[in-house]
Amino acid sequence: RSVKRIAFPNLKVVMVVDGNKPDDAYMMDIFNEVMGAEQTGTYVWKGNYHGEEMQGTGKEGARHVTEVVRGCRYSCIMQKWGGKREVMYTAFKALGESVDYMQVCDSDTVLDPACTVEMLNILEEDPKVGGVGGDVQILNKYDSWISFLSSVRYWMAFNV
Repeated sequence: RSVKRIAFPNLKVVMVVDGNKPDDAYMMDIFNEVMGAEQTGTYVWKGNYHGEEMQGTGKEGARHVTEVVRGCRYSCIMQKWGGKREVMYTAFKALGESVDYMQVCDSDTVLDPACTVEMLNILEEDPKVGGVGGDVQILNKYDSWISFLSSVRYWMAFNV
């Protein structure tokens, strides 16, 4: 939901769901609800870019993914399970050179409304900078030992 609050003109949002089974459909439903179904392009792809489906007629699905992603300001693609790398590959491949920058996050990430502008300012200031990361924190760090230890791990990774 926090992606709706990002203060950036003409922001393009692409969500790729790692799974295309009926049990995964709730993620597309939430995306449509948050972004507005009338403004959102969606596609349920039976394959993914590295699956056997890419042989022969499977390329039609990849073409449709690209059309939806490039043609809609908000797009949600459900695809055959392949892991995080596969969903990122799908977004990157479908966007191609149609955008200047890409910002990647997980579905449980809460984004600050100014995060995109702040990160782009850093990228624009120095041509030697090729990537920027945000401040990663666990918001429920006191809910359990696991969440507390995870927050310590993130703090160590980003601050030491």
